[in-house]
Amino acid sequence: MPKISIIIPVYNVEKYLSKCLDSVINQTFKDIEIICVNDGSTDDSLKILEKYSRKDNRIKIINQQNQGVSIARNNAFKQVRGEYILFVDSDDWVEENCIEEALNKIITNDCDIVLFGNNKVKKGQIQPEMITLETLEHYENTPIIIEDLNNINFGVHGKLFKKTFLEENTIIFPPNIRNNEDVVFNLQCIFLNAKYSCLPKNLYNYVIDRTDSAVNNSKDIIKNVINAMLYMVQCEWFKDADIKYQIIALNKFLEEFKNLYELKSNRNRKLIYNYQLEKFFNILPKYVDISLLNKTKYNDMKNAYSVKKWILNNLFSIKNSYYDFKKEKAVTFLGLKIKHKICTGKNFYHQFINNTISKKSILIVEANPCHAETISGMAKYFCELGYKADIICLDEIYKEKPFCRINDFASNIYPMSINLIKKALSSKKMKEYEFIYINSYHLYYKQTSRFNPTPFFEFFHNTVLPSKGFFALEHHIDKLNKDYCKEKRILQLNQYSPDAVFCNSHYYGEYKTHEKNKTIEFVAVGSINSYRKDFDTLFNTVKILKDKNITDFHITIIGNGSVCIPSNIQDYFTFTGRLPFDEMFKYVEKSDFILSLLNPDNPEHNRYKNSGSSGTFQLSYGFLKPILIPLEFASIPRFNNDNAILYNGDFADKMQECINMTNQEYQEKVHNLFNTVKEIEIESKENLTIVLDTLNFHYLKDRENIGDVVEL
Repeated sequence: MPKISIIIPVYNVEKYLSKCLDSVINQTFKDIEIICVNDGSTDDSLKILEKYSRKDNRIKIINQQNQGVSIARNNAFKQVRGEYILFVDSDDWVEENCIEEALNKIITNDCDIVLFGNNKVKKGQIQPEMITLETLEHYENTPIIIEDLNNINFGVHGKLFKKTFLEENTIIFPPNIRNNEDVVFNLQCIFLNAKYSCLPKNLYNYVIDRTDSAVNNSKDIIKNVINAMLYMVQCEWFKDADIKYQIIALNKFLEEFKNLYELKSNRNRKLIYNYQLEKFFNILPKYVDISLLNKTKYNDMKNAYSVKKWILNNLFSIKNSYYDFKKEKAVTFLGLKIKHKICTGKNFYHQFINNTISKKSILIVEANPCHAETISGMAKYFCELGYKADIICLDEIYKEKPFCRINDFASNIYPMSINLIKKALSSKKMKEYEFIYINSYHLYYKQTSRFNPTPFFEFFHNTVLPSKGFFALEHHIDKLNKDYCKEKRILQLNQYSPDAVFCNSHYYGEYKTHEKNKTIEFVAVGSINSYRKDFDTLFNTVKILKDKNITDFHITIIGNGSVCIPSNIQDYFTFTGRLPFDEMFKYVEKSDFILSLLNPDNPEHNRYKNSGSSGTFQLSYGFLKPILIPLEFASIPRFNNDNAILYNGDFADKMQECINMTNQEYQEKVHNLFNTVKEIEIESKENLTIVLDTLNFHYLKDRENIGDVVEL
């Protein structure tokens, strides 16, 4: 009995098949069987299979009429004798150690599925899938969370499956589905709680530009995805799944519709696609409850693909769009579309180049589409230390109004596109500043995952430094540049590392304190996903309080994403979605308590113990809102029982304590938090002063060769 069964569906791939077969028969692990299903090929694919089977008796050929890849794989699965199954497409190939590496991982970790990395092959060039690889590296020794499974290719390639898991759960490919059949297959594995292990090695190579592919040439590609989605929503495993999983699955297909629709190769069929999608979105509520669809991207998608809207837009429309960080204006008239690339923030760039820079000026740069919450506080510190501060940031950040309460602490604000920021940083104008302060030393560009951001000077490699150089805020303490730390150039928001300088900025403008509300207002702010917020504990707690007849409270959730609030407690919640800063500030200001929603048992939250700050901490400081936070996360950001509400497995009791707290007790918490915030501000400004003095001293030493550098 072979240990591994390799299933290869074959249809008209005579150009690619030999390379595929060579890669599997030459594996370093030899105890395999190779089941090739000839799906009615009309070229020489069958002859090639027969030639190889005569040379290698591990190859078994199944012939069938052309019925599609799903039935081909299912027919092969019926004849599998191995303990584990590897699916390989006949135009792809695997590295020679693929099976050996994957088998060792699946046996060692006793798991159902091993995920490993892939290389894309385009025009003969191999391109590693970096986001997948970085995700696998992050989760090599910990269980992968469902949100990050979205970073893994949803094809069946790049995975080794345990046969018993598939058999016991009756997991098969959806018959007669010719596109996205592997997405349905993989979603079923997720819903049925497969145990995954991650192998961070690129062992599979798949061709993405095969022009003769039946999938690539399909005139009904959108219709095929519709059929796959309809199949899924009618399956019992989908109907029985937790609502969180259902939303992820529905959004996966909705995103696929959008991606296919926007492909340049499909632009001539968009009216047909609009018709197909409009018809589908109208019938979808017959299969999926509308309350569930409303928690997904359904409404946005339904409105976007109206046939009437498409016709009107193609008669005459003017639109702005972004591609590769560049803004385009598209004018359409009677079906003729003219695109013109325009510069985002062009006027601001010219203002930056032409403005007179005052003495003792610092340029603040934020090139990420996030972290704006620390900019205002740093501008305030610089101003109080006698410097003038200018700000360059992405225009998409500026539109969210993070500086709505900043008053006079910033002299000039220049919102620009990423390309104009590059141009500004490489200009001679930079020499007129004393320092550049980088608000995010690591950036989320160049197709990197959240686990491996790009260092600032790697992305902006042509940056012209001011005379006294730069210093930066590091949001990823685990990626500290030790050389820059020695030069006192790296700041940290919390005292996680002895190498970086503590400097916490949390100013959002003047705020108003208030008496404790009669109906207690809690607020949670941030990205809506399990690696950021523990909503399950919050919802269970609200149910407990409701059962105790404790009802005089309300919770506002603000953030990007979707959250599934159980119907029996929805009256206690307001979900606003993502808000611009000015609106978000109003909600925080009128609240009584802020919720961290951290979970000590979630490995993803470990970063808040040893390497990363949370915007929620900053909001607690900036608006003097006592925070509910697990005991394990409290000490480094200086929360304690006097200025916060700490809990250790008793979250429901602590929420009840907040609700029952007298106004006098509440005001005492706020007063103690005020004292803590003042201590943080004083220490931060003292440290910032020493950093600036040290860099000034470095500058003078370089020019005049004077004494030893002052140390912190």
